[in-house]
Amino acid sequence: MKNLKMFAIALLSMLVMISSVDAAEENPCKSVVGKTGIYATIDNETGKCYATLTEVMTELNKEEADYKSATIKLYDTLAVSSEVTIPADKSVTLDLNGKNVTSTVTAFKIEANGSLTVKSSGSAKISSSSVTNLFRVDGGKLTIDGKVTLESTADSVDSAKKAMIAVKGNDSADKTEVNVGKDVTITSQKGAGLIIYSNKSTDYGYQTGESTGVVINVAGTWTTDLYTVSVHGQVTEGDDGNPVINVSEGEFTSNSTIAFYASGYGEWNIKGGKITGADAFKYRTGKVVIEGNASLTGKKKVNSAPTGTSGGTATGSAFVFSKDVRTPIDANASTDVKFNGGTFKSDSVDGYAIYFESLARVKDEEAVIEFNSGSYASKGKKAAIGFAADVTNDVEDFLKNHEGIVNGGEYTNDITTSLGNYPASAIAEKLAKGIELKTEDGKVVVGNGNTTAGEPTPGEPGTTEPGETGDGNQGPTDNVKNPETNDNILVYAGLGLVSLASVAFTAKKRED
Repeated sequence: MKNLKMFAIALLSMLVMISSVDAAEENPCKSVVGKTGIYATIDNETGKCYATLTEVMTELNKEEADYKSATIKLYDTLAVSSEVTIPADKSVTLDLNGKNVTSTVTAFKIEANGSLTVKSSGSAKISSSSVTNLFRVDGGKLTIDGKVTLESTADSVDSAKKAMIAVKGNDSADKTEVNVGKDVTITSQKGAGLIIYSNKSTDYGYQTGESTGVVINVAGTWTTDLYTVSVHGQVTEGDDGNPVINVSEGEFTSNSTIAFYASGYGEWNIKGGKITGADAFKYRTGKVVIEGNASLTGKKKVNSAPTGTSGGTATGSAFVFSKDVRTPIDANASTDVKFNGGTFKSDSVDGYAIYFESLARVKDEEAVIEFNSGSYASKGKKAAIGFAADVTNDVEDFLKNHEGIVNGGEYTNDITTSLGNYPASAIAEKLAKGIELKTEDGKVVVGNGNTTAGEPTPGEPGTTEPGETGDGNQGPTDNVKNPETNDNILVYAGLGLVSLASVAFTAKKRED
């Protein structure tokens, strides 16, 4: 045991030495007069120091050089005062290196087929106190990974710049892609997290049209005042290439309104994650599949929409079929929603697990609504599925066209609330037509409760590693218990650590 303690002390000393080497890394631009801590290598040629990121982009874009990529590493806090444009067909990696970036303008714009990767192994922040657009992705690719925080402390929101990450499709681009990693944090005091706009939008203003080729893969921790992720209400359904939003893990919280807002047309694949808002998910149109261990919670009713929103009033429900009818998402917009799993819960006395604010858009026989599995609970003794009082004119058509849409799942208390001349039992009988209803431990269980497999996820996956496997089940975790510890195991493990530490130390010395 004495030898073991001596070994532990020696190992600790070695690790401290390695840490000291890392801490001693000097700014290579420190001695360069008039330069900041921006060190960049272009096309793997010898690195140089630059005063601004714009200078790096200018050199990267030299036609005579035909450069393709740049790797930038920060060694000091950076203030961005003019928009940094990532050129078309160029690839840029920005290593924040634990340093912060502040901006008074839109910080980064990515043009068609351009690519920007932002990363940091140590905690770093990109922030703004005056605008909410930190990134504008127009036909390019944005990847944010590592211990990076995006933060907006703006007191008010410009209607055209209310999202920290503004995205739009581009007819001339191969694909518009955004990947946000699991260690990323996004916070906005008054604005939204990410909004998808149409191809035709100018400076992300409100222009009607498709948003082609957009693929969003998001994880991390999001806390916003407005929406965390939204498809803008002017985005219409296209023949192909509609926006795709993939969520496998992460926490998404809206403090004042809707967390996920399908205001315009998009294809949502939610296999996991914790989604919380005044309404967790509000739906106008699009294609939605929710499954796996996704958790949606509605928190409170909102009497008026926050500034900068339109139709964003919330009911306190987990999932809402919206009554909001605005051009171009009118009563004829398509509906395709499948609940293949997940947990839906309302913590509000005003809300429901599932709430039909209107039946006008979903009463048509071509509308697809399926409850195949999942858990649905409203607060107190309220029914799991609720209907607004003013939908009675559409209820007969809705029930006629959608008999049997409840195929499985667990529902706390009753499945549905009473509606007009229809008692709750009659509504439930029609919606779960031909399916056995039985009560178990205070829950109404419909059918066998098995999950129906979801449809394949459209679009290619991004670089963000999902938190679940493709079937919506939780991926492997480190839950295996270690065997009982003894000196021999510790010694062998310690020798392995020493070997790794020695290799790392030697490699570091060679780099220096």
